[in-house]
Amino acid sequence: MPFLYVVDLLSIVLHALGLDAHIKGDLPRLAATCATSIIGGQFVVNIKDWFLHNARLHTTRGRRRDTVRENTVNELSSILIWLLVGTVCIEAMKMNMGFALGSIFALGGVGSASIVLALRSTFENIVGGLLLKLQDKFRCGEVITIPTSSSAPKKGSSNSEEGTVEAIDYVTTVIRREDNSLVNVPNHVFTHGEIINWSRTPYRLLRLQVTLDDLLALPGVISALKDKIASIDGVESKQRSVVVSATGFKDAKNVIIEISCHLAASSEEEAGDLKTQVVRVVSAVLDEEKKKARPAL
Repeated sequence: MPFLYVVDLLSIVLHALGLDAHIKGDLPRLAATCATSIIGGQFVVNIKDWFLHNARLHTTRGRRRDTVRENTVNELSSILIWLLVGTVCIEAMKMNMGFALGSIFALGGVGSASIVLALRSTFENIVGGLLLKLQDKFRCGEVITIPTSSSAPKKGSSNSEEGTVEAIDYVTTVIRREDNSLVNVPNHVFTHGEIINWSRTPYRLLRLQVTLDDLLALPGVISALKDKIASIDGVESKQRSVVVSATGFKDAKNVIIEISCHLAASSEEEAGDLKTQVVRVVSAVLDEEKKKARPAL
């Protein structure tokens, strides 16, 4: 109510100064309409939050809640409600202030085209930010690779950028690169290029190639490598087989053995530890099987 009295006083002052020529309607009525819309919008937002909260309690009972996804739904639904409230306020201003909404944007053909071209990238980034939040391609704290050119990204290649996601906004996404520098990436990049989310990649493929100079030890080496590597905690052997095979000769005495396995690691640190364990096992098996095939006399 004090706000409306202030607006009423303002309308009296404008009328006394002769500055209310463009106001067709009642200024206090306009202020009341906008204030009512804002209060109603806040009420609807609170009701929406209460309803979603109780619905989640019933649907996620006994399961782990995804708070990031819940906050995203809350944020986007609130933005939609406030857009509707803003539309109501603009329509009320149009009716009471006596101007056409389209006249604000009708600045001439050349001017309108210039504005559209100038804001095109901004709109693309906003749409890209909305899509990122809806699609949930990555989250803060996850390691991703994005292309810096039109080609598909490859880990470690020069045409891709890898880093940890620090913040996701509606226009840009902040990524911390390996050298600890921060880069703001426009969101439209994520809508046009392919993204690799290494934090959500459950397995890393490891390929090794070793040589064996003792043909008599070859069967035992291949069998032992399969068993020993599959027994390492962190090597996936149930859904993805450990492949160990002799693929050819390096020269007249050395046989080439190729090893392929999948590591259950979601970070470079975990993958590095598992790679070290696999290499140690391979080295131990080669030494052990050589001794078995040619025992000391």
